[in-house]
Amino acid sequence: MIEKKFIRNGNSWCISIPTSVLKILEIDPEEDKVQLTLQNNDILIKKIKNDKK
Repeated sequence: MIEKKFIRNGNSWCISIPTSVLKILEIDPEEDKVQLTLQNNDILIKKIKNDKK
């Protein structure tokens, strides 16, 4: 488990995701998009399939 603090970004709040986690999930933050879903008080982050790759 990785614990993170929120970071202020304008009027929003952000969480930094370690590069090692992005590599495991095969997410390229410069190319890929993700979908955020709220489920049972949890935030789920899912990679959106990119047909261009």
